[in-house]
Amino acid sequence: MRVVVDTNVWVSALLNPHGSPARLVRAFRDGLFEAVASEPLLREIEAVVRRPRIWHKYQLDEDIVVRYLC
Repeated sequence: MRVVVDTNVWVSALLNPHGSPARLVRAFRDGLFEAVASEPLLREIEAVVRRPRIWHKYQLDEDIVVRYLC
C-alpha cells in the first residue's frame, strides 16, 4: 500500500515519539506500507522543524533533522 503522510504527522512524530503519529511512522519504517513523498513535501517538513520556536523548544540539531528526513 502506498500512502501520502501529511507534514503534520511527520513533524508530530519527530517531536513526540510516543504519540499516534510516531506509531504511524514506526509502521512505515517497519515496512507495513510505502510512504510517498514529493520534494515540496520534504521541503515543507524541513521548513517546519527549522522554525526557531520548534527548533529550540525541542532541542533539535542538524544530525537529528538529517537522520529523520533520510
